[in-house]
Amino acid sequence: MTMRFSVKPALLKFAAVCLFVTPLFLGAASAIPVVDQQNLGPVQGNVGYGPNLSRGQSFTVGIGGILSGFEFEFNKSSTRATGNAYLTVYTTDGGGAPDGVLGQVSLDAASVGTTHSLTFFDLTPLNILVATGDLMFAALHADFSGGMFSTADTYAGGMDWGCGPSFGIPCWSEELSLGVPDLVFRSYVETVSEPGILALFGLGLAGLGAMRRRQG
Repeated sequence: MTMRFSVKPALLKFAAVCLFVTPLFLGAASAIPVVDQQNLGPVQGNVGYGPNLSRGQSFTVGIGGILSGFEFEFNKSSTRATGNAYLTVYTTDGGGAPDGVLGQVSLDAASVGTTHSLTFFDLTPLNILVATGDLMFAALHADFSGGMFSTADTYAGGMDWGCGPSFGIPCWSEELSLGVPDLVFRSYVETVSEPGILALFGLGLAGLGAMRRRQG
């Protein structure tokens, strides 16, 4: 008895499986953010400012992927403070000044304490894809009633900047003009998919392509 094997259904099934599981692997590969870089001390002093000034930190991306979070160490000046804290992410030129706006996220005053602590801003809704070596800039601003304080130290991997209320240029380097050290911060990146996962996706597309050629 001769057994018949249909290539068409087998190819279709293989392609469908490849395309179906690829997003699952992609999710697993990028589900856990990793610390890209951090500047946690030793603390050198406090930088106080009101609602008409933002403070920013330039940094260089160390791991390619999606910029998933950023922490600044800061606090509101009063338990009764109202308003929001804003984190705006920019590209930056070689000198470190903010350039193109990539997006902004916010936290309400109730989420921020009155003592210095690292406060996390979730950047995943912005879907900012970064590559190793990219120059970035993160600006912290708040419209809290009563103002706020940020924490500075001697980190040497970037530059601390002050900017006007519009977040844009003109900005100035606090390090160069006032000798203020860099801000205390930590950045997080979700790593991109591995080459093998992309290859799996490619196999799925190739299987569909083979199907179309056979049908033609």
